[in-house]
Amino acid sequence: MTADSCMDGAGEPKPSHTRNAFLGIQKIKGDREMRGVRSVQGVSNWVYGVKKRRVGHIRAYIEVGRKYGLDGAICDSEKRFGVEPAPPELVELVETFVSLDGGEDSMMTYSAAMQNARRNEWL
Repeated sequence: MTADSCMDGAGEPKPSHTRNAFLGIQKIKGDREMRGVRSVQGVSNWVYGVKKRRVGHIRAYIEVGRKYGLDGAICDSEKRFGVEPAPPELVELVETFVSLDGGEDSMMTYSAAMQNARRNEWL
């Protein structure tokens, strides 16, 4: 998550990687010609740079991803990801990243979400 943003390397607006991944899964799942295709993601990059609540962040990422059609995740099965509920505030944070479409308000949304996460010690 700390590696995801709504700006590219040149400082230009772009959709977040989280948005692209989840909407890509959703598009594949909705395509009749791709019926039966499964989606699996490695989820550890979501918590890159996160020092607090790492398990909660991954739970939230998987929970939101499942809404878009994510079938599986490469993760530690002992943590019961996808089985135990994610903290609602972290689900909201993931959903914020999904909303980052590269539009003019994306950077303000991103900045506010990250400030809130730091203030509440979620990172």
